[in-house]
Amino acid sequence: MDAVREAALRNISGPVQTHRVRIVIHGKSWDVLILSVNEYVGWVRVHDGIAIWRSGSIITGMADTGPVAAGGQLSGFFLLSALAGEWYMRVRPLTGAAEFPDVDTIGEFIASTENQAPPAPAPAPRPAATAPAAPAALVSAPSQPAPAPVEFNPYFHTAERHPPASGFSEADLNGVPLVTVHPATIPAVVAGFLLLGAIAGAQYSFYEVVRWGVTAMAIWSAVVAGGLKQTAWAVAFSATAVLFNPFVPVYLTRETWVPLDTAALVLFISAGVKLRASRPATAKDGPQRITG
Repeated sequence: MDAVREAALRNISGPVQTHRVRIVIHGKSWDVLILSVNEYVGWVRVHDGIAIWRSGSIITGMADTGPVAAGGQLSGFFLLSALAGEWYMRVRPLTGAAEFPDVDTIGEFIASTENQAPPAPAPAPRPAATAPAAPAALVSAPSQPAPAPVEFNPYFHTAERHPPASGFSEADLNGVPLVTVHPATIPAVVAGFLLLGAIAGAQYSFYEVVRWGVTAMAIWSAVVAGGLKQTAWAVAFSATAVLFNPFVPVYLTRETWVPLDTAALVLFISAGVKLRASRPATAKDGPQRITG
């Protein structure tokens, strides 16, 4: 337990309290190491020589679905160290929160979570002695409970941030697990097939389809690039749309079109890979926390 505590303190940045207590779980007394950051709690207990890590929120009553176990206290030391750092990233404290939960509250939460029973309601936060009283409208309880947060999972989510995807703002990306999307993938695939056919030497009638299809996909990609504030990409696709447009056709020899088709193909494929956007993770993007 001492090794686990040292590893956690080295890997968790910010204010954290540690407690080493014995808590009755499933009728047995367990030696538990607790790390609390505001209302968020992470805890480690040893069961049959296996160090088991879990985390959760006292306020929402949420805990992660499955414990992550290392091979033992010593052999799994490096894994517990990594888990400590990852836990703090995915359970950030609420902005402005300053109160730490007391040990009795933490113990009750852990025991109820381990026993698959709903935790007792969290006590109301104690206001600072010098803080002015808040207006009644600001302290009244909400009529509906807040939705359960999505737990950060490194296999499904990412901490890498890109411009917001369509329908989201920068504010929507703050303080939540993110998913990276490639909004130019569909136009890249459609235009890619058309351009490959043109490069391979399809019949002349097929080139009319190429003009319409590539122009439409280039406009789509230019709009996507503009939304992501990628000016160079937007200009490149706008020029591609002008080159392939069927309204005022540009007539060139096949020997000239082949390198132009190849360049357009490379442009679409590159955009499909490199144009990336971020959106908040949802319930379809990986395991979630569950109550109790």
